[in-house]
Amino acid sequence: MLAPQSFGCEKNPILTISKGSSFPAENRQQFRYLLNEVVCSTQFARWFRTVIPVYGSCAGMIMLSDRVLDGREDRPSFGGIDIAVRRNAFGRQVDSFEADVVMPVIPGDPFPAVFIRAPWVEETTDSVEVLARVADPGSPGRIVAVRQGRLLATSFHPELTPDRRVHQYFLQIVKGDA
Repeated sequence: MLAPQSFGCEKNPILTISKGSSFPAENRQQFRYLLNEVVCSTQFARWFRTVIPVYGSCAGMIMLSDRVLDGREDRPSFGGIDIAVRRNAFGRQVDSFEADVVMPVIPGDPFPAVFIRAPWVEETTDSVEVLARVADPGSPGRIVAVRQGRLLATSFHPELTPDRRVHQYFLQIVKGDA
């Protein structure tokens, strides 16, 4: 069992979250607002970089990236993973798709990934482990899953499938088994 830990700031003196947090976010602006108004995002960002593992899917990947290539200055990301991402890289809502993604850290068949206005990773450093790519015409495959230390990010939504292997992998990171 994962015991909760407390985090305090001037806007919310005591916020209790688990030892690992997951940020599936469909709307980055709403997510940023929630964290600014409720949690104190600057303090929270510092805290999760050093204290807890974090998993971000889709907009959560954008929030965990150090650089957003087409972002707005008034909507900074938390950072934490040394990557540069491009928002809505696969296209608009109507361009959403599903694809089987091979993730060597996840045993078994390819993972059924759902991409909805998804970002992709355009740049990484040697400190970032690329976990998965997806085919894209004219490229060797777009990076869609990465890990740096205790931070995990995917550009797809594993929570929209019955396959729980990505979440199980994150729990292994939380427990220190991966």
